[in-house]
Amino acid sequence: MQVPTVGVAWRSHLNRGGPALLVVALDPIPPGAGPDALANYLDRVASTRRAYAGTTALRNQ
Repeated sequence: MQVPTVGVAWRSHLNRGGPALLVVALDPIPPGAGPDALANYLDRVASTRRAYAGTTALRNQ
């Protein structure tokens, strides 16, 4: 999982009503954690039900 760079393309995607996945986890992530550590972290918090996820989008009016 990667956090997108905030730029014109990302803002345009959201302005068109495109979805964005938001994940909130309640356990701390160690500083400097690499991709493998983050994958293990996500597996752990998901299996212990300490991560919440949902899709969100900007409503066009």
